[in-house]
Amino acid sequence: ECLRDFDQRAVILQIKTGEGKSIVIAMLAIFIVKLHGKRVHVLENNAGLLARDHRTNAPFYAKMGLRSGTDLNDESLHICYCLKADINKRFLRQMICGKLDEELGQTVLIVDEVDDLIVNERPNAHYVQKDHSRTPMVIKAYAALKNGQPQPDDVSEDFWERAVRTAQYCDTKLVSGKDYRQIEDDEGNARIIRLDDEGKVPKVKLTAPWLQWLNYKECGIEPSDETRYAVVCTPYIFNKYM
Repeated sequence: ECLRDFDQRAVILQIKTGEGKSIVIAMLAIFIVKLHGKRVHVLENNAGLLARDHRTNAPFYAKMGLRSGTDLNDESLHICYCLKADINKRFLRQMICGKLDEELGQTVLIVDEVDDLIVNERPNAHYVQKDHSRTPMVIKAYAALKNGQPQPDDVSEDFWERAVRTAQYCDTKLVSGKDYRQIEDDEGNARIIRLDDEGKVPKVKLTAPWLQWLNYKECGIEPSDETRYAVVCTPYIFNKYM
């Protein structure tokens, strides 16, 4: 209500390290739920902080009679800790169904790290899906390139030229540690990820056509042809919150 008096929908607060930002966020979330009857989404910077902050504050919420969790699909939660990637995926489905305004119109968003999650982040997230009809041709083209073989007879000219351009781009333009990095998951499986413009691991996974080639060449991950099917503009979603 105070924000509306000044014709504002958002406010940014700066709290130094060690001054209790996590508990301030928790008290603000309780205030919003108890006083205004709205749901709250707490947007965290990474999975580690999400788990730590929710684990720390969950008993506090429970004593106030509030349900908290980390599953955006659980409609019984009063307070939900989430990541940017989760918000984009969840509300892409809601946009398609035409229910975005209905769901977020009664929800308040609290962003833990404004600089990392809003100011310095890419505004759009692109989503792709596997093209099953064209994937076999990509596999054959990349396999031939990896083994130093000529264009296979059953690979079309345009697919072959695209594969060659991608491989050449990776060899001449990309630098390990600057443009991409090889990581391992919890099971020890290696894969290549794209880094952001500052050479850091992004909060939301970045895609690029050349990732398919590098992951196949360096990590043995079978490539697939992908079709872009959606673009989610994060500021658009944020503006749908109450």
